[in-house]
Amino acid sequence: NGSDCTGTIDMINSNPVIRNSLVYENMGPAVLSAANGNSSPQIFDNQLLQNCTSNLNMPQINLGPSSPADSIRIIGNTISGLYENSGGIAVATLAGGTIRAIIQGNLIENNRYGITAFGMNIYALIVGNQILNNDIQGDPMLGGSGINFWGDHTNQSMITGNPISGNLSAITVQNQP
Repeated sequence: NGSDCTGTIDMINSNPVIRNSLVYENMGPAVLSAANGNSSPQIFDNQLLQNCTSNLNMPQINLGPSSPADSIRIIGNTISGLYENSGGIAVATLAGGTIRAIIQGNLIENNRYGITAFGMNIYALIVGNQILNNDIQGDPMLGGSGINFWGDHTNQSMITGNPISGNLSAITVQNQP
């Protein structure tokens, strides 16, 4: 319904496998997990296209803390945007918790930003993603990063083999991750 807390696929304290699906033109994110629950979705080989039609400040994949039993995996997806306030992938610990995530082999294009790891206690492996033209908002103070990190020294990621092109910034680091 386009509210801030509604995604096409919503989860709390669950670990679904989302594979080979087409999710497009929904008012909110394609995949969303609670900021105060622990979910480790396995998101493989999907087409997530032009979601967040409400044009609110939300990414197409918007995930909170991961399950202690497993990592979040976002692998082999196409995440293509259209709306100036919609990002690509966000993993965030806004309400606390820990995130362990593998973000690999995705095409992330035409969003407000590509990938963000926002918060503390985030451990992400970001490998082999094509991160292209995530600059549709046009304001570097509000978005446009291929990859963005915000947090303190507990936000630790390994980044390798990601072609990043056509964004306002390739990689931005805010605070002290």
